[in-house]
Amino acid sequence: MYKLSIDVYNDKEIEYIEEEEIIENYIDIPHNEMFINLYDNNKKKLNVILVCRPFEKDLDYKIFLTNKHDHIFLGISSFQEFPKQPLNKHEAWKTSIKPTGDTYYEEMYKTMFDGWLHCFKNPSEYFDTSKPHALISESDFVNYESKVPEKKINEREYDYIYVCTRTDWNIKNPGEDTCYDWTSINKNWPLAKKCLPILSGPKNKGGFNLKGLLVGRQGCDLPEDTQQNLTTTLHMDYNQLMKSFENAKFLFIPNVHDASPRIITEAMCFDTRVLINRNIAGGWKYADSTIPQSNPPAGELFSDENDLSESLKKLLDNMNNYKPRKQIIDNYGPVNAGKRLKKFLMDNYKEKLKFEKDFEYIMYPRWKP
Repeated sequence: MYKLSIDVYNDKEIEYIEEEEIIENYIDIPHNEMFINLYDNNKKKLNVILVCRPFEKDLDYKIFLTNKHDHIFLGISSFQEFPKQPLNKHEAWKTSIKPTGDTYYEEMYKTMFDGWLHCFKNPSEYFDTSKPHALISESDFVNYESKVPEKKINEREYDYIYVCTRTDWNIKNPGEDTCYDWTSINKNWPLAKKCLPILSGPKNKGGFNLKGLLVGRQGCDLPEDTQQNLTTTLHMDYNQLMKSFENAKFLFIPNVHDASPRIITEAMCFDTRVLINRNIAGGWKYADSTIPQSNPPAGELFSDENDLSESLKKLLDNMNNYKPRKQIIDNYGPVNAGKRLKKFLMDNYKEKLKFEKDFEYIMYPRWKP
């Protein structure tokens, strides 16, 4: 166990001491955007904490140090490339081209937790895989019962939907100068723009002439010969966005620096097909039929504008063969994902796991009593 120091996260000395000496420095664990307390389906708190992003202040690190003796701390990939250093240039961390930024403690994050719930194709590139780990994401726990489609695929207004809302939702008259912020990197707007002539350009210029809804891109410059097929909007609230998913045939995800965005499975609940960048940090699995839980198929993968046409043609030619909602109901959702998480905990941490009575599954990670 580690004794609390005044400024442990800023490279101060951390003194190793016996566990019983830590009690006077015990700090309660909050349930916030950093630390996620897990509950069982009896709505009882477990001694399992998910850490979903890099620590932002010394207190976060102190909370971890003073509770690790009687809690199971698991990292969960929910924030860009975390535990690796996120690559979005708008982040404050030091890089080779930004030497004055904050220090990112990548090696610490890769090894400090008891295990990982992750979304990565190659987990050994991200954390110590000698510790228990499982391909489980927050997006797996989507509630499909509250998201029931009313429109069939051939009744939908738009061929596809792409979501890239500006980081500042309050901008009411946005222009091109606001189109390249943190979110534009996270949702890969530069690649999306390269793909729009293929998706929505005229067929005599190699395009598919598809009608698209671009959420959050109002005021952004659009490629030539695509405007007639594109509708752009400002930020949509949650309910508006869910209705929009049901009004599109497929969700377009060119994202790379994104850890299994929940909009993928939310759209799938409405039986909306998916076209996902195979290089995305997480979320690729829902369109990868080699993953046992990702069947029946929900859509296709692509890499960039160079192979988009091939993947898009396959998607459109087989539109009626994809069953995204059935994939969610059969393999994911709160109960299926919760049972998978329970098994992971029981298989790897049964001796340390504390619970009042037997339970069936783990509640959705951000559930609160």
